[in-house]
Amino acid sequence: FIASTRPKKLKWRGVSEVSHVHYTYPTKDIVQLMDKPMCGCRFYPGTADALKLSSSELYIVTTKQSRFTGALLKELAGVDFPSERIYGLGTGPKVKVLQQLQEMPQHQGLTLHFVEDRLATLKNVIKEPALDKWNLYLVKWGYNTQEEREEAGAISRIQLIDLPDFSKQLK
Repeated sequence: FIASTRPKKLKWRGVSEVSHVHYTYPTKDIVQLMDKPMCGCRFYPGTADALKLSSSELYIVTTKQSRFTGALLKELAGVDFPSERIYGLGTGPKVKVLQQLQEMPQHQGLTLHFVEDRLATLKNVIKEPALDKWNLYLVKWGYNTQEEREEAGAISRIQLIDLPDFSKQLK
């Protein structure tokens, strides 16, 4: 979902899931589709404003196409997010992307945070000892169930985060 680098203070960001869009559309078609009521494209309340105000260096790590993610940010939130900080479909598994991010010289010595809406993804991160530096968060919305949130609550490396705190911390 998001990887954030920030010394000591926690920062993160989230974008809602868009299930009605085929991710093979050209960006122009995606933007046109977003104008239609059936698109269902939206940001969770408070996240777009928090993203605009964030002073942290944020990275988006998503299974969606990078260009689609960038188009959503620009067209729906008015955020011109740097494309080089969006790791989307085709950039490899999230575990590998997190490894790449933590190895970047500019991230050495920083506290790293990874916010995700899938428990399975966080479990994969935990399996990789090289990623022990990451603080892990499971959001209380998105692609998870109450049962998964309860399971995550019993895993010491995973913290649960709700939407208001998520948006507040990003600011």
